[in-house]
Amino acid sequence: MQPQPLFFRKRRSARTPGGPCADEVAGARPADGRPAEPRAGRGRRGTTVAALLLPPDRTPDGVSGPPTNGAGSGTGTATGAGPPPPRCRGRACEGRDPMNMLCGIGLDTLVERRTASGAGLQVRYSPVCGTSWGRVRDTRVGDRIELTAAGPTRSAEITDALDATAYVYTPMTRTAPGTLVRACFRPAGQTRREECFEATVR
Repeated sequence: MQPQPLFFRKRRSARTPGGPCADEVAGARPADGRPAEPRAGRGRRGTTVAALLLPPDRTPDGVSGPPTNGAGSGTGTATGAGPPPPRCRGRACEGRDPMNMLCGIGLDTLVERRTASGAGLQVRYSPVCGTSWGRVRDTRVGDRIELTAAGPTRSAEITDALDATAYVYTPMTRTAPGTLVRACFRPAGQTRREECFEATVR
């Protein structure tokens, strides 16, 4: 079975489309004001390109798809090479887009929580790239996620109704086993308090 394509339109801020197999994409300026380089977000072109680079049994979110014999029958074993190597590691990934850098495969989920406002928050870790990033969905316009580890705080904000129905995620920050990662969800408005969660990279 061929990977299902993801259809994207170009966006300007740090976001990714909703759904279980979409995580990190190129296309948007990080909300923390870093220079415009390959960026994290809901940008859609990057996920499509990354999906095309993967073998038939892999998806951009690190979830194995159904086995295939390469002939479209959906049976047998996968053929061809494994997933391509990441385009950065460690310090070189700081502030960059995890999908565009091919870091969105073989992930660990360090934190998975439902906030008081109903948003779903996750903190992801790529052992291959040596980085972490946060993502949220089921949000409201004005909600914000911030991720802090050993380096600068990385953040992303929900800016429109499309964001509110998508996974919105931060740029990457460098982490390694033993690094304490802290993710804070800052809901829009003044009626709810921020919620923070911590985890140590395993």
